[in-house]
Amino acid sequence: MKKLIALILSLLLLCSCVAEEEPVVEEPSEKRIEITESEDGKFGLRNEKGEIILEEIYDSIKILKSPVFCGFEAEITEGKKPAVEYDEYMTPYLSETENTKKLVLDESGKPIVDLFFEEYIIETAPDGGEELWLSGVADGTDYRFIGKNGEFKLDVEEKPRSFGDENNFGYTINTYNYFWYAGCGFGISFGDKVIFEPVYESIIKVPFGDRILLYDGKFAAAGPECRIQKITDQDGNIISRVFNDINFTVFEDGTYIGVAYSIGDDCEVPLYEGEERLPKGYWFVDKNGKIISERFEELPFSVNGPDEIIETFDEKGEPIIIPVKDYVLKE
Repeated sequence: MKKLIALILSLLLLCSCVAEEEPVVEEPSEKRIEITESEDGKFGLRNEKGEIILEEIYDSIKILKSPVFCGFEAEITEGKKPAVEYDEYMTPYLSETENTKKLVLDESGKPIVDLFFEEYIIETAPDGGEELWLSGVADGTDYRFIGKNGEFKLDVEEKPRSFGDENNFGYTINTYNYFWYAGCGFGISFGDKVIFEPVYESIIKVPFGDRILLYDGKFAAAGPECRIQKITDQDGNIISRVFNDINFTVFEDGTYIGVAYSIGDDCEVPLYEGEERLPKGYWFVDKNGKIISERFEELPFSVNGPDEIIETFDEKGEPIIIPVKDYVLKE
């Protein structure tokens, strides 16, 4: 009898131990988000309780998972947006493309900012601290938000703008932001007349009332081999397009000096038919880009005044002294 009682107690103790080791079932978590798809192929989000937190209107939703940010990206395409394209001579022109916009959401499915970005990036702040930077472009405006403890606050907002002063001879420089990483595009107009759309990667210069300086090619890329500078008249007609860089210094009395540079055969931007590639070197030029000097190995792009003396080397590599006044021109 005693053995039977001991056996029963042992079995009860064993059952008690097994029961204590059973896992505890957790309550459903609202942060466990599911990507849903409608019958017509649109996507949304819902939480574990079955509640819809993002309507099924998006073309795609993907999970964002990186060392700095985890969440979701919802993408939708609506209509068209401005875009920059290049012709065979690397001249930019205004085009259109599909307007694909992206909404960024945190792990709970909440948008971190109330904007749909065309392009964006989330990265650690340059100081390496706890802050995050969200940089992006939406409708031609460049934004930067600073995030900390899950909240993102606006830091920079650069809208498309137009500006000009007395030094621009009445012209207006116009900008538009296409990509957060490439800076804005520049264009130029005079009154209501648009001469060039805002598609050029570098600031447009107006050294004279009837001359405009701007670059074809990829100015934001590595160096002068990726661009070529052109001189146009006030209507945008090309006068010169053979140098990689040109600069005009205009003095107080209205006289000026022009310096132009060619990188030679290393230039990657095609010339127009019938034009010949210049060798590598520097020249003095007039306002039309016409060469008025021999070739030099080096010249400064700007001078302080017509009385300045330049020490450089001629095309044969021999030292030479150049009085700037010898190449000063009247407009």
